Formats: sequence, C-alpha cells, structure tokens
Amino acid sequence: MPPVTNKVPKFEPNLLGMVIKAFMLKPTGPTGEVPKSVTPSVTAEYGKYLANSVANCRGCHTNRDLQTGAFIGEDYSGGFHMDVIGKPGNFCVSRNLTPDPETGHIYNWSQEKFIERFRQGKLIPDSPMPWGPFLKFSDDDLRAIYLYLKTLKPVKK
Repeated sequence: MPPVTNKVPKFEPNLLGMVIKAFMLKPTGPTGEVPKSVTPSVTAEYGKYLANSVANCRGCHTNRDLQTGAFIGEDYSGGFHMDVIGKPGNFCVSRNLTPDPETGHIYNWSQEKFIERFRQGKLIPDSPMPWGPFLKFSDDDLRAIYLYLKTLKPVKK
C-alpha cells in the first residue's frame, strides 16, 4: 500500500501530567546497548531481545514498586501484584519464570508445552497476561523466548 501522510500532534500534558512527570515517573530505557539490527533466529540471544524489547515480559514478571515503577525484585522471578480491572480488592500475582526447580513455573516445561500454552490463549478469566498478541508470535519466536528464559539465574520464591 502507498504510504499515508499523517501528522501526529505534539503531546502537551496538562498541569497534573507535568507534575507527575517531574516528580513521580522515572523513565526507563534499555539496560544495555541497543542492537542496531536484529536477525530473527531460534537462539537465546534473540529470545532475550523479544522478551525484553518486544514482549516486555520483564515488566510484569519482575516485582515493581507501584509508586515509582522501579524494579525491586530479581528479574523474571514474579511476585508483581496487579489489580484485577473491575474487581476492587482482587489481584493477580505474576509467576516466577526463572528456571528454579522448586518455584519456577515453567521449570519442567518442554519447548512444545511452552508453545502449546501460548497457543491456548487466555484460560484464566481475570489474568492480565496479554495472551492475544502472543498468538501472532511464530513458533520460532516462542522457542527463542523459551531458550532465553532457561538461561536466567534461578530464583527461589
């Protein structure tokens, strides 16, 4: 399709938005060097790129301070409490994705089981996990993420 010119208006936060930006939100960016190009492959390295830069698995599967947004837990060890939308007082807790043999949720999963779970989509009604977008990932993308998760430091929760 031919490109379409679409001028995006400049973002202008209101007073409250400026106060929140100035005093409460601390922007986060990449923790390492950003690759200039990425070659899709079934490798832990590509899985790391997908998990950290595309899918943002770390954003929910690492505990965070709800006031600052800072990560306060071990990477991918779960424990992040998320409110269930529309059900005050109810919350979900993210799972430990590290390869800990006792508390790692996917420790005993094969690549096939990992992929199968993503293909099933949302099974728990109140889960905030964004299953829908993962249906668009290829099996090779999911294999790469699986390989990356298996390289993480095991964290017992």
